[in-house]
Amino acid sequence: MVAVTISLPAQTAPSAPVAAGMKQLKDHVAEAWKSLTPSGRLPASSELRLALSLPLRNPEELSAMLVDVYDPASANFHHYLTPEEFTARFGATATDYEAVANYATTNGLRVIEQHSNRLVLDVAGPVANIEQAFHVALRTYHHPQEARDFYAPDVEPTVSAQLPLLQVSGLNNYAMRMGRG
Repeated sequence: MVAVTISLPAQTAPSAPVAAGMKQLKDHVAEAWKSLTPSGRLPASSELRLALSLPLRNPEELSAMLVDVYDPASANFHHYLTPEEFTARFGATATDYEAVANYATTNGLRVIEQHSNRLVLDVAGPVANIEQAFHVALRTYHHPQEARDFYAPDVEPTVSAQLPLLQVSGLNNYAMRMGRG
């Protein structure tokens, strides 16, 4: 049997008190800037593009399937799922995906792109709307190793506990991708 280690995203308990009916998303405030002093705020009218990630469904079933697919003794050895089959079994439901899209638009964000696997929803909007939607302030800081400023949230984002949202990518530009034009 082949040993396969699988790491699926997990939501952990909030580190600070959160209002009833709310949940705090994790890993949006990095150690790299926790000790820095903000130099300002990102202008409220600045536009940002975000990727909203939804959690996978049936993580135990997914882990077991991945073990079977790589186990030569399994009847499911090398029986891979199509993208459509993966979405049907493990992607967010259409209802959950729609709930995240509705949350975004209700909070003044525009849906830029929807993905067929229903795991990510791309949105854009002004900083003021983003701050309100996720209960953060987007501060600017001087980068500790580079000659530039960056923006980042002052606290972890908070949303309704009922919203099937796992992660919000794009709330900071601390690490910039190389080769962008």
